[in-house]
Amino acid sequence: MAFVGETPEAMSYISGTDVYVLPSWHDASPRVVREAMSLSLPTIVSDIPGQTGLLAPAQDAKALSEAIRWMLTHPEERR
Repeated sequence: MAFVGETPEAMSYISGTDVYVLPSWHDASPRVVREAMSLSLPTIVSDIPGQTGLLAPAQDAKALSEAIRWMLTHPEERR
């Protein structure tokens, strides 16, 4: 494990890892997670309470429609 701080070569560090972990408590959608996933790295992130959004399993139309219905009927969750 290495803590390198801010660096312009972040992708070279990320690409050399086996797993990407971001235990953030405030950034719900950081770019670095998408970058890690673009390298096909298994990614572990924090479930951040109070953030807007839902997850639905891929290729599950029923779960997706339920998530859409839930979000539309809970406007207080759409901030």
